Amino acid sequence: MTPPTLDQLESYIKLRNLSVSPRKFLMHYEDSDPPWTNKPRKGQEVGEPVKNWKLTAQSWHFNNMSRADTHICSMCKNYGVYVYKDATGLPYWRCVDHKLKPKSGINKEMASEAFPHTIKLETVNKNNERNRQENALKEIYK
Repeated sequence: MTPPTLDQLESYIKLRNLSVSPRKFLMHYEDSDPPWTNKPRKGQEVGEPVKNWKLTAQSWHFNNMSRADTHICSMCKNYGVYVYKDATGLPYWRCVDHKLKPKSGINKEMASEAFPHTIKLETVNKNNERNRQENALKEIYK
């Protein structure tokens, strides 16, 4: 069996409308020792290898359903697997389709291109200021 990528897992969960967190699923099986093995049963030291990750994801879904560990997406009726907090601190869930995009950072070059007419303040170096004052005093007392 070849382990799935995060994109493959997200698309399969979306296709089947499963209530499984793709990141938790991948972390669980990639961090197991050895990777992609189930938990060992009583008397075993090492668990059996995962034969089909799609069936395993479906098993996770049915286990979540039996434990009532499912949440509905706040934008549609699919199962939400990504939890966020609103301004008041209350949790809400989003499905794979509606998960929030990460905020893109703006670097200095992008900011200078976007705002070319801003005033750039010079940084004041205390040593340069002190040297200027010393030189001015030397000129006065020559």
